[in-house]
Formats: sequence, structure tokens, C-alpha cells
Amino acid sequence: MIHLLTTLILIGLALLPTWSAVLPAPSGAAAQPPTASEAPVIPATMHLVSQLGGDIHAVATSTPYIYTGNGPRVTMYYALRPGPPSQLQQSEPLPQVVEDIAATATDVLFVAIGQAGLQIMFADLPDLLMLGSVDTPGTALGVAATSGYAYVADSASGVQVVDARDLSAPVLVGSLATSGTPVDVAARNGLLYIADGMGLSIASLANPAQPVLLGAVQTPDFAQGVVVVGHLAYVADGTSGLQIVDVTDPTAPVIVGALDTPGIAHGIAAYDNGLVLLADGLAGLRVIDASDPAAPQELSHLESPGEAVAVDWAPGQAYLANTQSLVAFTVADATQPTVEAVIDPLAYAESLAVVDGYAYVAGGLDGFRIIDVHNPVRPTQVGISRPDDFVEHVTVRGDTAYLSAATAGVRIMDVSDRANPTEIGYYDSPGWASATDVVGDRLYLADQVAGLRIVDVSDPTSPFELGHLVMQWNVEGVAVQGNFAYVADGPGGLRVVDVSDPSNPVETGFVRLRKWAMDVAVSGTLAYVADGRNSGLRIVDISDPANPIFVGAASSHGLALGVALDGAYAYLADGVLRAINITTPTAPFQTASLDTAGDAWDVAVDGLVYVADGRGGLAVVLDLTRHPYATFVPLVTTGQ
Repeated sequence: MIHLLTTLILIGLALLPTWSAVLPAPSGAAAQPPTASEAPVIPATMHLVSQLGGDIHAVATSTPYIYTGNGPRVTMYYALRPGPPSQLQQSEPLPQVVEDIAATATDVLFVAIGQAGLQIMFADLPDLLMLGSVDTPGTALGVAATSGYAYVADSASGVQVVDARDLSAPVLVGSLATSGTPVDVAARNGLLYIADGMGLSIASLANPAQPVLLGAVQTPDFAQGVVVVGHLAYVADGTSGLQIVDVTDPTAPVIVGALDTPGIAHGIAAYDNGLVLLADGLAGLRVIDASDPAAPQELSHLESPGEAVAVDWAPGQAYLANTQSLVAFTVADATQPTVEAVIDPLAYAESLAVVDGYAYVAGGLDGFRIIDVHNPVRPTQVGISRPDDFVEHVTVRGDTAYLSAATAGVRIMDVSDRANPTEIGYYDSPGWASATDVVGDRLYLADQVAGLRIVDVSDPTSPFELGHLVMQWNVEGVAVQGNFAYVADGPGGLRVVDVSDPSNPVETGFVRLRKWAMDVAVSGTLAYVADGRNSGLRIVDISDPANPIFVGAASSHGLALGVALDGAYAYLADGVLRAINITTPTAPFQTASLDTAGDAWDVAVDGLVYVADGRGGLAVVLDLTRHPYATFVPLVTTGQ
């Protein structure tokens, strides 16, 4: 189904012979600011063209359906048992990342979406219909629903009570403060159970609009997940693992058993026979026999890439939200759970490069992904690889991708077959490989405390170091132009390094900036630096390599981590996406911004603007400020 985003968008892709008819030329083409007579008639704004992926952070079952939070979307599956779930539908992108889902037997979904509050949906195949929403005062992290009311674990704002008897017009009607910070809630038999960091709190729902606190018990660590079966509440308690609480007397709950697990317990599910499933962070899923609540015992565990954060079950099968994947498994034999399917879409997006219709995404622990964006309305994952460690940055030249992989150095990938990216070589750097630039046969690596490393990649199967220079602080980013490397050196600002002799790089000059230089892009005699927290974009004149001079800034209040140039504009990723007119370097100014669902870690431009949006996955954006006449644009789809 296609949804209308704006009255300015008049017609779909079917009316366009090519994208080039309405979109700007690819990156590198000259871009001139409009004259007064060409002033845009469309308000200065950005529009989301499409979105793909994001952390899988929530899972809920309502037979025969499964619902997951994939970044800012809800994805609906049909549960084939045994066998892999079959995707039916995705919602349109929500304002923030999905943190929790409560699914009812009537196919109504209550979705906690962080700072955007609560969204209510209805699963009316083939659509996920948006019914109503309400913005809670805090950050909505968990939700439970019963008898026409929703109860939102709203972090520092306590539990917020939403009257949802009219699903299209939910209303905040009450709240409940506990001793801690509510993260998760469960409703059962007229009682509300709250995991609030400090422990487990229990409230009466005799008046559903005004819950009354009855009792509480403190847990050893940070209570962040709760499920209730019979007279027992099972609590996911962070580093303390599983805590079992007898809630027979809700005014005096008592911890009766515990099991310390190796990870950080986030989410929990339990069967009525005492079998407990614990999402234990990087330690994966733990299967626990709690039939004797005083002496729970681990029976088995499942490991998979990512961080186990949520788990739910339906008759015959259970489902684990593993940040990077959805794992369907059975526990017919609890000592040996069997994986039936792993659904592995794009999840986290740390950095990216866009070349010739493909987005190459560095996904941290989520690995390396290749996304086909020839049709930017429907980006599609085509390839995946998971090198060792944390994939922090990617540079692409031709059919070769260079991955900055933290302590695993630089991994060199053949991407000529984009469905099967293959590692062909690596350089094991001494530091933390953060970012690269590649010019000709040389790779320039920002290796943090190990400085700038220069590597010969003429034979990508056998790279070797030519020279290096340890900088004053923490090398985060690098851009090379001519015989000079321009280095973002954290609190050391921008450093200029003569690399004409790669065996003996020499610093020629530097300029301190305001905060922490994270990324740098260079054009002509100017360098553009993403300068960390509350600093934004800093512009430096590099015409004299011995004396770089700060000349202008466009400040912001976010964490500036990535910058990309396109003609007379710089795009800054600092938690939101910002477009900055740099025609006058001494007086740059913001022309548009978009608060993306995730964290806006990095940005690339190739006609459209592409954002590595952290937990929000990949966002594709059209900047109407620059291209006010791009009137006919494909609409964002629900992604089916």
C-alpha cells in the first residue's frame, strides 16, 4: 500500500521514465544556489523517500501472527510451524524506533516508540493500519494493554495510563510513580507489574485509569523485563540474570529464587510448566527450568550474532529478537532448542558509502551489508558479510570495499558479486580501525591512538604498511587530497599531514577546533569537519598546509559524527540530518533538517541523501530545499 507523505508529492514512479528527470545529478556535479528570482516556492524541508531495516528490538505473538519492531517499523509475520515465519506486511516508518509491542487477541497492537510515545495499530490484512497515537511525556520503553487501557513504561516519567477505548483517539488519563525508572510492564488479573530498574513494583487496576501502588521488592541489579505466570513473577534483572518473585500477596512480594546468567538479562518469557526463556544480551538465549522456583537451573542456551533483547512464544514455537535478527526456534526438548529459521535483514547502520546504485553499509556488530538502491523507494538488501569485530566504516573503490573493523583492522572485500561479498585480504592495524580513504594504490587509515597508517593496496590480497604517523590525540577520520592527508584528531582538531613520501608522513600544521573532530571532507582549499557534541560543522581554510585557519561554523546541539559534500551544500549527521549552505564559508547556514527515527550517524550523497541511522537502519531522503522543482517523486511505501 502507498501512503501520502505530502500534498507536494503528486504522482508515483509510474509517471517517471527515469529518476534523472526530477532529481539532481549525482554527487560531484556542480550545484549553484538559487538566485532571488529563482527562490524556491516550496518550504525549506526534507522528505523521507524510504527507510530500510533497523534494530530488531521487540517481538510479540498473537497466534497465528508474530510482530517485530524493525527499527521504526512494525513487521508482521505468519507463523509457519515448524518452519520459517512468512513476512506479510510492514508498517510505514514511525517517528522513532520501536521499543516494545503488546499484541491483543483482536489484532490490535500497542507500540511503544521511545520519545514519540504510543502508537496504536490494527492488523487488517493486507495492511497494518495506523489507528491513533499519543505522545507520552517521557520515553516509552514498554507497554501492556488490558480492558481498553494501555499502560506505558515511560522511563523517568513513570507509568503513563492511556484510555484507548476509542482506538483512534487515545488519551492520557493518569500516571503512576514508582521508586525507580519503569522499563517494562505486564498486566494480569487486575494487577500491573512494573520492572522499574530498582526492582518489581505491583499496582492495583481496580480503577484502571488510576493504578494504586500496592507493594514492591528491590532486585540486585537493574530490573528491565517482567512476565507473570500464576503466583510467580519472573524478572530479567540485568547482570543478575533471573529473579523469581512470589506475588501471592501483592502488597508484600518476595524473591524466592534466582539464577545468575553470564550476560545482561533484558527480556523474558515463561511457560506455565516453569520453563523460562531469558534474552541475555550478548550471551544469547538461556533456557531455564524454574519448576522449582527456589532452585532454577539452566538447561541450554542459543547463541547468534547480535544482542538478545526480547523473547516471546506461541504454541509450538518461540521467537527471539536478537537486535540483528529474528530467530524462530522450538523447545520441545528444552535441553536442546532447535533453530527453525533466522531472519537476518539490515539492522544497525553505523556508516555508509553509496556508489552506482548500491549502498554499502557498515553495521557495527551487524556486519557489512550491500543494499540495492537503484529504486530508492524500495531499497533491497542483496548481500551480507560478517567480518570479525565491529564494522565501523566502509570505503568503496570500484569492485573493492575496505572495511574499518575496529580491533580486526582493515578487511578488504571483493564486491563484484554483490550478492556474495568475499574477503580477499586484510591489514591488521595496531590500533582501532575507525575510517579510511583510498587514493590510487594507497589506503589511509584513521587508527585512533595508533595514528595515521598508510598502506599499499596495489595487491588487495596482500596489503602492507608503507609508513605511519602517531598523532597527538585520537585519529577518528581522514580525507586525502593531492599530497596531503587531512586528519580529524578528536580533541586535537584538524591536522594536516604531508604524505608525498608515504614512508615518512610529516605533520605540517594543525588547527584546534571547539570539541572533538570526528569526520572530515575536503573540497578545494577548504576542509569541513564534523566536530562532535554541541559543535556541529567547522570549516577550515587549508590553502596553506602549514597554517590551516578556522573560517566559519554552523553550530548544532547534536553529536556531529559524519559529513558529506555535494556542490554548495554540506550534509551533517549529528543525531538529525542537517543540510548546510556553504556558498559563503565564513557564514554557512542551515537550510533544512530531518529528525530521523534513529541516531543519524553518517551521511552520503548521490543525488538523494542517504543516512546511516544507527538503530533506525538506512534512511533515504530528498532535500526539497535544494531541489524545489522535484515535484513528481515516488511515495514512501509500506514495504510489502
